[in-house]
Amino acid sequence: MRCVLYDPALAGVGSLTAGGSAGKPAPAEASLSAQERIVPKDEVLIHLDNLTTTFSIRRGVRDFIQGKPASGVRAVDRVSLEIRRGEIIGLVGESGSGKTTLGRTILQLIASQGGEIDFEGRDITQLKGARLRKLRSQIQMIFQDPYASLSPRMRVYDLLEEPYKIHNIPVGERYSVSQLLEMVGLSDEQSAKYPHELSGGQARRVGIARALTLHPEFLVADEPTAGLDVSVASSILNLMKDLAYRLSLTYLIITHNLNIVGYVADRVAVMYLGQLVEVGTTDQIFDHQLHPYTLALLSAISEPDPHRRPTGERWRLEGEIPSQLNPPSGCYFHPRCKFAQEICKQTAPLYQEAEAEHWVACHFYERVRELQDDPPKSSGSALTPQEEMPVG
Repeated sequence: MRCVLYDPALAGVGSLTAGGSAGKPAPAEASLSAQERIVPKDEVLIHLDNLTTTFSIRRGVRDFIQGKPASGVRAVDRVSLEIRRGEIIGLVGESGSGKTTLGRTILQLIASQGGEIDFEGRDITQLKGARLRKLRSQIQMIFQDPYASLSPRMRVYDLLEEPYKIHNIPVGERYSVSQLLEMVGLSDEQSAKYPHELSGGQARRVGIARALTLHPEFLVADEPTAGLDVSVASSILNLMKDLAYRLSLTYLIITHNLNIVGYVADRVAVMYLGQLVEVGTTDQIFDHQLHPYTLALLSAISEPDPHRRPTGERWRLEGEIPSQLNPPSGCYFHPRCKFAQEICKQTAPLYQEAEAEHWVACHFYERVRELQDDPPKSSGSALTPQEEMPVG
């Protein structure tokens, strides 16, 4: 250790992987943690009710001649979720589970084919033209690739001024470019640069600043730390948490990194093949999962410190996520689930509130909880064999 002020007692402070439970990071002291922020319990900002998004697939010549109907991919499949004002929700799942499509559908960047999106009590799925443009000032997106979302022909100054021109915002209601850069921790000299002259972390901060120009209430952040070094990713997360507190922002953070979710989110929504399979507070999701998919995702988190690694068996996730062109019958997760029985292949599980604030879609969620309390001792399969499991 090459540091004069090194203190072993402070080792791990602020780390994204340090924590009491496996994979659940401890909050850094640099900004307010999710537990310290006051989140309203009864004020719903966004309510999703059976939201469905389908992408149509063109028929080939052979399908047209044979009279086969056009098929479609249901990327978001009857999703229902409440997002409360001022909270941070983490949306997790494997690639191809529909996370980004859900975020873009909420922002009406992609049209939905069913269900409702209520924003502040009104259904926004029917908004068009000027009414939809006005909504854009209240809901914004932080894109995964800042270089692709920022015009390479414009300097940072012009990129931050552009939203005001598009929405005809009076000068007296605007942030100055200097204010925006200061809010995201950048100096004024960055305003004269083009996006390709910025580092990855700087470009991400410019993307955040651009999203803040119109005083939004709700932000969708798609993989906000993708491609960043650990230290830079940590600073971006601390910035987002600080902005949430200072500007009373509401976030939906889309990621596959569960360390990020445990560090920044108040609640966690787990998505699989277009459906929500489990939603709960961060403590509920990390401490006692109710769905086998969530259990497997958390078991896959690597823990470099052997003293913090969980004891007992790890719940391995086998196989790949099925194609959305031909999803499985019954429970979508049953081909990869070691808990699955015949009922899982035939009947889709009910999405229900198993306990306060904790929702799950699984026929055997009680069995999942029991196995966490009393993990199997055998060195074979991590889960009890299917034929020995009770159906009720």
